[in-house]
Formats: sequence, structure tokens, C-alpha cells
Amino acid sequence: FSPYASLVYKNKQGFNIELGGRWNHHSEYGNNYTYTFNPSFLINDKVKLFVNLYSAYKTPTLYQLFDPSAGNSKLQPEKGTIEEAGIEVFSNKSFFFRATGFYRNTKNAILYSFNSSTFASLYINASRQENYGAEFETKYLTKKWDFSLNYTYTDGKTKSAYDGTGAPVGKDSSYYNLYRIPKNAFNFFAGLQATKDFFVSTQLHAVSKRSEFIYGAAPEILKSYMTIDLYGEYAITQNFKFFIDLKNLANKKYFDFLGYNAARINFNAGINFKW
Repeated sequence: FSPYASLVYKNKQGFNIELGGRWNHHSEYGNNYTYTFNPSFLINDKVKLFVNLYSAYKTPTLYQLFDPSAGNSKLQPEKGTIEEAGIEVFSNKSFFFRATGFYRNTKNAILYSFNSSTFASLYINASRQENYGAEFETKYLTKKWDFSLNYTYTDGKTKSAYDGTGAPVGKDSSYYNLYRIPKNAFNFFAGLQATKDFFVSTQLHAVSKRSEFIYGAAPEILKSYMTIDLYGEYAITQNFKFFIDLKNLANKKYFDFLGYNAARINFNAGINFKW
């Protein structure tokens, strides 16, 4: 049973506000409530200041609840609150800029625990997780050029009586535990309509090192990497064109998931025909 309601208010001076809420009732994990509160202010149709406040929850999976060796039917949902604030600038049709700061606070985070003395394992509500950071995005578009760039910084910590592998540490401790999430991520795109028929673009993707926790061992550090892609197309007619898409031009060897190689230099090419 899950009723919800939402209220939106706007005025001619540029002030907008949205307020909403939802109540979810479930026979297994009881009553949970979420809300959204999103005020914003538009200045001369060119600049927008905004704030987003909202909550969320994540129920345990069936595996976490009922697995014969580590399942825990008493698990509570993870609950979080998220705060965002920022500015958007769109002074003309060619330019866009957005900057956002965010903070996320999660309670009752579900953690896999393991006792090396008894070899017992159990999923428990054990952690409090805090994430925070900022994101910047900009775009610039002309008749010939198309540029876009974004950068995200993410940091955080957890407070728990268990480390990242699930082993007990005796008392609540704070440590960095962003799983596979880089502190720094950067993307850049540039496209050029060189002629009426020929288009070419390049894309750069870079991430900093990341941590991957391993059961029964120290965390592995996934190294930082950067990839460069190149794309081009040539139109013979309005309905017929050739294209080629080159990926990872530097033939970089890297891992997004420990033990699984990402694709080295590769490409696909072909024709597009429509009628």
C-alpha cells in the first residue's frame, strides 16, 4: 500500500517550489516514508538557483533476508537523506553551465559480517555512510563546434564496528569505503561539423584510483586511467552515410571491475541508410 501526494507552486517572479511525500506499507518491512522538497528561483530566464532535499530507502534483497548461511530476516531498510544545492546558467542558446554540491547521509546500511573465530557470517544493519562532493558541467554549441565537459568530485566515509571485508574491529570506527567509486571523474567531448557532409568528434574519459574490498583480504586499489575515443562520419546523401567509431585509441589496459579486463583498442565501422 503506497499512497503519495505532490504539490507544485509557481509565480511570475520566477519562484518555484515542489513538495511531495510518499508512505509505503509492506507486510515484511513495515512503514517507510519519503519526502521531496525542491525550491528554485529563476532570474531573468538566464540563471536558476536551486535546492533539492529528499529522502530515500532501499529494502534488503531476498538473498540478504533468506540466504541459509548469512541471511537475516530482521534486516531493516537502508534509509538516506540527500541534500543538493547549485546554480544553472543558460545565458543564450549556445552556452550552458551547472554547478552542484551534494551531501548524502545513509543510516542502517546493510553490511556483510564475518567472524574469523567462529566462521559465522551474517548480513546486519551496521553502518552509517556519508558521501559528499560536487559536480560541474558546461556545454557550448555553435553551427560548427560542439563542446561539453563535466567533472565530479566524490568523497565519503562510513562509521561501523566492521571493516570493509566484514570483519569486526571492536568498536565503531570511521574509514573511507567508497566501493569502486573514484574521487575524481572527468569527461570531455569536442565535435566539429567540418563541412556539410563531414563530422568528426573526440571524447576523453578519465577517473582516479578506486578501492575494491575483497572478502578476507586487504582492499585492492584499482589504478587511475584515461581513455580517448574518436568518431567520424561522412554523408554521401541525406539518407546514406559512412561512419567509423574508434575506442581506446591509446590501447590502455585498465579495470573497472577487478579481474575483468576492459576492451583494449577496438572499433566498429559501417554504413547508415534510411528511407
